[in-house]
Amino acid sequence: MGCDKLLLEVGGQPLHQHGAKALAKCCGQLLQVGRDLQLAQFMFVPDQVSNQGPLAGLSAALEACTTDWMVAVAADLPAIDWVAVSWLQETAEQAFSACRSQQSATDNLLAVVPSSTSGLEPLCAAYRSELAPLISSAFSAGERSIHAFLASLDQRVLIVDGSDKLKDAVINLNRPSDWQHFIGAPQK
Repeated sequence: MGCDKLLLEVGGQPLHQHGAKALAKCCGQLLQVGRDLQLAQFMFVPDQVSNQGPLAGLSAALEACTTDWMVAVAADLPAIDWVAVSWLQETAEQAFSACRSQQSATDNLLAVVPSSTSGLEPLCAAYRSELAPLISSAFSAGERSIHAFLASLDQRVLIVDGSDKLKDAVINLNRPSDWQHFIGAPQK
């Protein structure tokens, strides 16, 4: 991006505040991983290994999580709202509950990851806390890709169609052109 994208303002608020507000409205335990953004109500959890990407952040969050599962939302999703987070939360609760009643503990569902028109959305997904040691092990073995890690879990990841429920919520801002498109500025 060429700048600190989390400080870009959307509707008069820094980008990272949007996801925080959505989570605060729907979730109990609130964790903020990575660098400390001074989010009210959130417990700051530093990355266990700095600058190693989202898989490292997910690992730190799951290690700190005190509930059976958590909803993870990236800080750079400008259009995420409580409706999208609530949908994800309800979908995950139903899936995890159904899995618990139908399968043995060794075949337990570990993640509910929505797909959108852009593909999988692992940074707007729900994860079981028991996934933490598996991520740690994969990370120690050199894995850094969250997509590759999820693929390694085989059938313990439920992919749900989020194209309708999340279509506007998972706009990701990685390049200046993404930001220009999001704010409606003409492309150069």
